[in-house]
Amino acid sequence: MALFLKLLAGALLLVSAMLSARQGWAMLHGQPPALELLQRLGVSRPGQVALGAVVLLGAVLTLLPATFWVGGYASAACILLILSLQLTHRNLPGAVGELPFLLLALVVLYLGHPLARH
Repeated sequence: MALFLKLLAGALLLVSAMLSARQGWAMLHGQPPALELLQRLGVSRPGQVALGAVVLLGAVLTLLPATFWVGGYASAACILLILSLQLTHRNLPGAVGELPFLLLALVVLYLGHPLARH
Protein backbone atom coordinates (compact mmCIF):
# COMPACT_ATOMS: atom_id res chain seq x y z
CA MET A 1 0.00 0.00 0.00
CA ALA A 2 2.83 2.40 0.80
CA LEU A 3 4.40 1.77 -2.60
CA PHE A 4 1.09 2.47 -4.31
CA LEU A 5 0.75 5.81 -2.48
CA LYS A 6 4.30 6.79 -3.43
CA LEU A 7 3.62 5.94 -7.08
CA LEU A 8 0.34 7.85 -6.98
CA ALA A 9 2.04 10.83 -5.34
CA GLY A 10 4.78 10.77 -7.97
CA ALA A 11 2.34 10.59 -10.86
CA LEU A 12 0.15 13.38 -9.50
CA LEU A 13 3.21 15.50 -8.73
CA LEU A 14 4.46 15.17 -12.31
CA VAL A 15 1.04 16.00 -13.77
CA SER A 16 0.65 19.00 -11.47
CA ALA A 17 4.15 20.30 -12.21
CA MET A 18 3.64 19.87 -15.95
CA LEU A 19 0.31 21.72 -15.94
CA SER A 20 1.73 24.51 -13.76
CA ALA A 21 4.83 24.89 -15.91
CA ARG A 22 2.77 25.05 -19.08
CA GLN A 23 0.41 27.67 -17.61
CA GLY A 24 3.27 29.70 -16.12
CA TRP A 25 5.11 29.70 -19.45
CA ALA A 26 1.93 30.83 -21.23
CA MET A 27 1.51 33.69 -18.76
CA LEU A 28 5.13 34.77 -19.05
CA HIS A 29 5.09 34.85 -22.83
CA GLY A 30 1.61 36.29 -23.23
CA GLN A 31 0.11 33.44 -25.21
CA PRO A 32 -3.45 34.30 -26.31
CA PRO A 33 -5.58 32.02 -24.06
CA ALA A 34 -3.72 32.98 -20.88
CA LEU A 35 -3.54 36.62 -21.95
CA GLU A 36 -7.30 36.80 -22.61
CA LEU A 37 -8.18 35.19 -19.30
CA LEU A 38 -5.98 37.44 -17.20
CA GLN A 39 -6.97 40.60 -19.10
CA ARG A 40 -10.64 39.75 -18.54
CA LEU A 41 -9.86 39.46 -14.84
CA GLY A 42 -8.21 42.88 -14.80
CA VAL A 43 -4.59 41.73 -14.38
CA SER A 44 -2.10 44.10 -16.03
CA ARG A 45 0.79 42.84 -18.18
CA PRO A 46 3.38 43.25 -15.35
CA GLY A 47 0.97 41.36 -13.07
CA GLN A 48 0.67 38.60 -15.65
CA VAL A 49 4.44 38.28 -15.88
CA ALA A 50 4.79 38.21 -12.08
CA LEU A 51 2.02 35.63 -11.71
CA GLY A 52 3.50 33.52 -14.50
CA ALA A 53 6.93 33.64 -12.85
CA VAL A 54 5.50 32.53 -9.49
CA VAL A 55 3.52 29.71 -11.13
CA LEU A 56 6.58 28.54 -13.08
CA LEU A 57 8.82 28.78 -10.00
CA GLY A 58 6.24 26.86 -7.96
CA ALA A 59 6.22 24.08 -10.56
CA VAL A 60 10.01 23.75 -10.40
CA LEU A 61 10.16 23.94 -6.61
CA THR A 62 7.59 21.17 -6.15
CA LEU A 63 9.84 18.75 -8.02
CA LEU A 64 12.63 19.06 -5.43
CA PRO A 65 12.07 17.34 -2.06
CA ALA A 66 13.77 20.15 -0.11
CA THR A 67 11.53 22.87 -1.57
CA PHE A 68 8.39 20.81 -2.16
CA TRP A 69 6.24 22.59 0.42
CA VAL A 70 7.18 26.10 -0.69
CA GLY A 71 6.46 25.27 -4.33
CA GLY A 72 3.23 23.48 -3.50
CA TYR A 73 1.89 26.35 -1.43
CA ALA A 74 2.95 28.88 -4.09
CA SER A 75 1.13 26.90 -6.78
CA ALA A 76 -1.99 26.51 -4.65
CA ALA A 77 -1.96 30.22 -3.76
CA CYS A 78 -1.76 31.23 -7.43
CA ILE A 79 -4.67 28.96 -8.32
CA LEU A 80 -6.64 30.35 -5.39
CA LEU A 81 -5.87 33.90 -6.56
CA ILE A 82 -7.18 33.18 -10.06
CA LEU A 83 -10.24 31.44 -8.58
CA SER A 84 -10.99 34.43 -6.35
CA LEU A 85 -10.53 36.84 -9.28
CA GLN A 86 -13.03 34.74 -11.24
CA LEU A 87 -15.51 35.02 -8.36
CA THR A 88 -14.87 38.76 -8.00
CA HIS A 89 -15.82 39.20 -11.65
CA ARG A 90 -18.89 37.00 -11.14
CA ASN A 91 -17.60 34.33 -13.51
CA LEU A 92 -18.91 31.23 -11.77
CA PRO A 93 -18.14 28.78 -14.62
CA GLY A 94 -14.54 30.03 -14.69
CA ALA A 95 -14.23 29.63 -10.93
CA VAL A 96 -15.64 26.11 -11.08
CA GLY A 97 -13.12 25.35 -13.84
CA GLU A 98 -10.28 26.26 -11.46
CA LEU A 99 -11.48 23.90 -8.70
CA PRO A 100 -9.98 20.68 -10.14
CA PHE A 101 -6.56 22.35 -10.35
CA LEU A 102 -6.83 23.59 -6.77
CA LEU A 103 -7.88 20.13 -5.60
CA LEU A 104 -4.98 18.56 -7.50
CA ALA A 105 -2.53 20.94 -5.82
CA LEU A 106 -4.00 20.18 -2.39
CA VAL A 107 -3.93 16.41 -2.96
CA VAL A 108 -0.29 16.64 -4.05
CA LEU A 109 0.50 18.56 -0.86
CA TYR A 110 -1.40 16.04 1.24
CA LEU A 111 0.42 13.06 -0.26
CA GLY A 112 3.80 14.74 0.04
CA HIS A 113 6.88 14.32 -2.09
CA PRO A 114 7.42 10.67 -3.09
CA LEU A 115 11.19 10.87 -2.61
CA ALA A 116 11.12 12.63 0.76
CA ARG A 117 12.49 10.73 3.73
CA HIS A 118 10.04 10.13 6.53
